[in-house]
Amino acid sequence: MLSLESNRLTAQSNVMTQQSNELNVKSHDIQRQTQALAESTITLNKEIRKLNEQSTEAARANQADAAKTSLSTRVNVEVRSCAIRVRLTNDD
Repeated sequence: MLSLESNRLTAQSNVMTQQSNELNVKSHDIQRQTQALAESTITLNKEIRKLNEQSTEAARANQADAAKTSLSTRVNVEVRSCAIRVRLTNDD
């Protein structure tokens, strides 16, 4: 009777051990996938950082160009104003 119970418990233990092994294999696979995702994330973050730097440089260049255009426009307006004043003065 005891050996029958022992055999039943051993068989049950073997089933549980097999299930545990299967779960360990699945866990290991998930860990490998997680590692691969982490590596991809690192690569993507590096690319995003580079793109952000390029975007910042472009924005600075655009601001500099806008400042030059603004200054040029202001100078043109002042030159035209002076030319109009000179004409008005000459017309008098």
